[in-house]
Amino acid sequence: MVLTAQDSPSSKLLYAKDLPRYRQMVTAFYKSLDDSPPVSDQQIANFTRLHSQVLCLSVNSYRLKHNKLDKFVDFVY
Repeated sequence: MVLTAQDSPSSKLLYAKDLPRYRQMVTAFYKSLDDSPPVSDQQIANFTRLHSQVLCLSVNSYRLKHNKLDKFVDFVY
């Protein structure tokens, strides 16, 4: 039994009528995880390496833009 306060936002409440559908969705999600093949260490390493490179590229791009804009800060102010 879920107790809610009088000021609980109704948009965030999980109503009793929604519980069976929600339970079914969650069960299906975890079953699909259970049925999926295991992830190898090599796959995790490749994923991590790729996303690390993407992050470095985006950080470097941000730094370049920031450095270019820095030149104009004194001019604008």
